[in-house]
Amino acid sequence: MNYLVLDYLWSDKVPYLVLCEKASKYIIRREINNLAFSWNVSSYRKCPGYMNLLTGKHFLCTENTDMTGMEFERCKSCEVKTGFRDGFVFHIKDINKTAQKYFQHEHYLYLAFFSPNHFKVGTTNIIRKFDRLYEQGAYAFCFFASAIGLKVVEIERYISGHFYIPERLTNKVKFELIKNNIQPPDLLESLKEKHRVVAAVLGATEFKEYLWEKPEFNIIQNSQVLNSENIRNCSLLDDFSQISGTVLGVKGSYIIFENAGSLYAIKGRKLVGRTIEELNNGTYIVVDKYQLRLDI
Repeated sequence: MNYLVLDYLWSDKVPYLVLCEKASKYIIRREINNLAFSWNVSSYRKCPGYMNLLTGKHFLCTENTDMTGMEFERCKSCEVKTGFRDGFVFHIKDINKTAQKYFQHEHYLYLAFFSPNHFKVGTTNIIRKFDRLYEQGAYAFCFFASAIGLKVVEIERYISGHFYIPERLTNKVKFELIKNNIQPPDLLESLKEKHRVVAAVLGATEFKEYLWEKPEFNIIQNSQVLNSENIRNCSLLDDFSQISGTVLGVKGSYIIFENAGSLYAIKGRKLVGRTIEELNNGTYIVVDKYQLRLDI
C-alpha cells in the first residue's frame, strides 16, 4: 500500500500519523506507539493539504503542489485554508471563519520543564490543551493563566522578556535532552519554584486578572526506552529513504525505534508530505551508516 503522509500529531496524548491511501484517497489515523514498520519513503514531497482547526478533519490539496526543497510544509492556498499561521504568527485579521472561531476559544498559558536548565513558556488552545505539551516533548508542565482569545500571547512575551524563559527550544536541544536522560526526581519541585517566581511578579502587573489561584501541574510519563541507559546511544536519521523497525517510544517530535539491535530516531514531521510504500512481505531494511546524522 502507498500512503501520502498528511500529518504527524498528538491526539488525546497519543501520537499518530495521518495517512491518505493514494489509490482510494481514504484518510486514516495510524497510532505510532509500538508500530512495526518497513517503508520505502519518497525523496519528493507534496503539499499535505490542510486541517480544520475546530474539528481536526484533514483535507487534500486540490493542486497536489510539489513542495520538494521548499521551506514551508504546505502550499500558500492550503495555509490560508488552515488559517493558523496567518492568525497566530502574523496576526492577520482577515482569516477564514473557522480559524477566527478557533482563536476566540479560551487559551492557556503554560510553563514546561525539559531539564533543570531548560524551561519553556507557551500557549495552547483549549481544544489542544494537553496535546500541545506532548507535542512539545515536555517532561512536566503547569497551566497557570488563561484568557479568551490571544491575550495570553502578550503575557507569554512578557514572561519570556523579563525572565529569559524562551518561547521555543530547538529540536537539537530537545534531542540532546532525550539522549542525556538526566531528569531529576524532583522535577516537579523545580517547576513549582519557577512558577512561584513568575506568578509573584505577574501578580503585580496588569496581567494578574488572568492568573489562576490554583495552577495545574502535570508530569508526562515516558516509555521505558526513554528511561533506559540505551537511549544514550540513539542515533538521529537525517535521510530515511528506506527504514524498518519497531517503535519503542515517542517523545515530542521524535519517533524512537529499534533496528537490528540499535536505537534510531526520526523526526515525525519529516515524513509529512512524503509518500511511504509499505513493504508487507517481511522485508527488513538494516539502517545504513550514510543515513546517520552525525552532528547531533
